[in-house]
Amino acid sequence: MYRMNNEVHIFGVEATARQQQRALLDGNEHVLPARERCSIILFMRQKKGTDSDWDLAKKTLSEAGWGNIEIIQSGRTTLEKLNEAEDDPVSTCCYTEALTGGKAFLVYQDIED
Repeated sequence: MYRMNNEVHIFGVEATARQQQRALLDGNEHVLPARERCSIILFMRQKKGTDSDWDLAKKTLSEAGWGNIEIIQSGRTTLEKLNEAEDDPVSTCCYTEALTGGKAFLVYQDIED
């Protein structure tokens, strides 16, 4: 049911951890220190046919412990587009998690200037 009425939007974001953030990296728990500036790709479920909801994306990130949130870009995606663009099982997992659970995050520590 959730697949028929929903789609996944992705948001390219820069944000600062308000507190320590725990993440899995290569199967091991990793801790990002507070005040760490990171790049984030947010995968978020939305109703099919709607515009990317930047306000909801900011609220979602804020509730997950991120501050100084700057959304750089956003758009819809599909599993087929992700599979065509790159052979990346993590993005595929994030897409599936967002579609079934509402959201998923990919966090990168090193920000390119």
